[in-house]
Amino acid sequence: MADRDIRVIYRDGQFVPLDPVEYEDGSAFTITVRGESDAAAQRREDVVRAARGAWKGLVDPDELVAHLRQRRLISTRPEPKLWDGGVVLPAEWDGVR
Repeated sequence: MADRDIRVIYRDGQFVPLDPVEYEDGSAFTITVRGESDAAAQRREDVVRAARGAWKGLVDPDELVAHLRQRRLISTRPEPKLWDGGVVLPAEWDGVR
């Protein structure tokens, strides 16, 4: 039998597959648990800590929030083109209906 990765969750003392599997009930397997090493976790945390505040002074937070709110307003969106009571679909959607 070929090796295969199966995502599982440990629940109520059992490893339960997260996706459907095609094995008979009672089949036996060896499970290898892969975890992140402490050194790798520390390096990742160090990178995140080093990046903190890197954008400080480059972006005005109030201006950014105002810009995002403006972009979300319905009045700033283009009006949809209608045909026979329906919405005009992009050309790549032809035949999807």
